[in-house]
Amino acid sequence: GVEDVKTFLKNTQEVVVWEVNGFEQVWDADAHEEYKALLISEFSEWLVVPEDLGWKTPLNDIWERDDLAVGQGRIIITYNTGYTDQTMFFPEVNERWGNVDEPEDLRQYLSTEVAKARDNPNYQPWKPNCQMTPNTEDIIGGRWSGLREMADAVNRNVTAWWRDEWLIYSNFSISDFV
Repeated sequence: GVEDVKTFLKNTQEVVVWEVNGFEQVWDADAHEEYKALLISEFSEWLVVPEDLGWKTPLNDIWERDDLAVGQGRIIITYNTGYTDQTMFFPEVNERWGNVDEPEDLRQYLSTEVAKARDNPNYQPWKPNCQMTPNTEDIIGGRWSGLREMADAVNRNVTAWWRDEWLIYSNFSISDFV
């Protein structure tokens, strides 16, 4: 995990967003402090802090920070719990769900979300969920044999849509079972 990301950062000039959204077990304040300290310590060479501009920070400012590794990647961390540190971690990346169970409906939802982002003067990174959501009939009625089959029905299409139509508008896309 962490070592793989550090290797990636050392060998690329990419911006990685590491999102912390939740935990399987209940963590107390001390556990959160320990984890945040670990993230800061492990990624300090590449860690972009939000400063005053947050998500409005120009890419040039991110690349030209004197305190970060020259010629290497950058990492932005969001810590989406009540234990965040706004001086070190960026706000959550907005997430959108289509809540659809048909491939063409998913395409329409994604197309609408791309158009909203494209026309938004208050742009902020966003991540559309690029998978279908089963309903009761899909599961009980046996329309799909499982989530893998649903993902298989759209994953290659979603990849093509992002690559061929929306590449210049893309931020983050979330896919299951890739």
